[in-house]
Amino acid sequence: MEGERLSLLGKYKERVERIEEEFNRQSQMVLEDEDEAGEIQGSRNISKAVMKIVWSRQLANKAKMTSSQAKQIVSDLKDYPELETSIRRTLENIEYFEQEQFDAWEQEVTELMQNRENPLRPEMNEQLLEMVDGELVVYFSERLVLLIRETRQMIDMEPAGRKVSRQIVEIVDNSKKYYKNAMKLKQIANFYNNMSAQIVESQQRMLVQEAMQFEDVINRWKVKSQRSIETYVHQVCACYQ
Repeated sequence: MEGERLSLLGKYKERVERIEEEFNRQSQMVLEDEDEAGEIQGSRNISKAVMKIVWSRQLANKAKMTSSQAKQIVSDLKDYPELETSIRRTLENIEYFEQEQFDAWEQEVTELMQNRENPLRPEMNEQLLEMVDGELVVYFSERLVLLIRETRQMIDMEPAGRKVSRQIVEIVDNSKKYYKNAMKLKQIANFYNNMSAQIVESQQRMLVQEAMQFEDVINRWKVKSQRSIETYVHQVCACYQ
């Protein structure tokens, strides 16, 4: 029986070593920014920034599970403290990595918000909807869509002692309203851009005046705040109907 428990302790040590090796290998790839390497890849619904923390949590859970099992079965063995020390060190390294990635994400978002050439603040956009070569184009940053999703996920996974900054939360709350209005305009733009294929030629001539009024509303508005966005969308929708 004692021999079996010693063998089991050895297996626990091997498991922790594998966890530590995986962490060292993958975290080094992150530090070297090897985007195409490793297992930490983003997807449609989870960005790479979030995936780094998801991955670190999964590793931490493996280490914690090993710790819990070993404590119940082999904690009285002489070499158990060595295993416990190894698990504690691994968890500390993972936690530090997780906090680093969280802070790096916040810093990246903050810098983007302060960059007027590539702003994440929707009210900085002077034009929400524009006529380009006879087609309506809705301006909405894909990075802003990703930020809305990222922030929700980051709030759900905030590391110990960390909180998503109030500045980012406020931007995201505002962006959700902006996104909702942008989607309304996108529906209108899709209809307008395909209108010639849906309306017979005789009807098109009858709608010339309405089309001119519609385009006038689009071209004369400059969006500078959430309130003006809502007014703008209301005006466009009224002409559209």
